[in-house]
Amino acid sequence: MTGISPEQTVGIFYKTRVRDVMTQAMVTCDEDARVTDMANQMRDHGIGSVVVVDSENRPRGIVTERDLVYKVVAAGCPGDLTAYDIMSSPRS
Repeated sequence: MTGISPEQTVGIFYKTRVRDVMTQAMVTCDEDARVTDMANQMRDHGIGSVVVVDSENRPRGIVTERDLVYKVVAAGCPGDLTAYDIMSSPRS
């Protein structure tokens, strides 16, 4: 028992601001970055996603830990896939 009622727990979520829990620095990679390099970036920075940018540094998609697990590891794909191959984006 945490001493917090369900009503209070819900209230915490409504009173918490995104800026109070978000990561300030965004980690990015190019569309042709290898999935192994992205996994290492996530590990090194202690984050769960990398924003994929194009040659003009515009966001094009995102690669999350879930993408790595489902689209690479569980699918038995090689580590030479790129960010473009597995990123989630408006195009997919």
